[in-house]
Amino acid sequence: MVYLVLTALAVAFVLAALTIVLVRRERGRTASGPEAQRTEAAATRRALGVRGQARAYTRFARRF
Repeated sequence: MVYLVLTALAVAFVLAALTIVLVRRERGRTASGPEAQRTEAAATRRALGVRGQARAYTRFARRF
């Protein structure tokens, strides 16, 4: 039973590692035209804004 669990964990780890490698390669291939750069910058700003709001809500909730 232990060997089955270890084997499943090893397979999951290998699949996760392969997925990470493929995602990184795909990100490197994206076109970096001016419009793509503006879109990416806008998406990053929005993501950081949402993350900051979530952090503020969490800090506020911890006080009470």
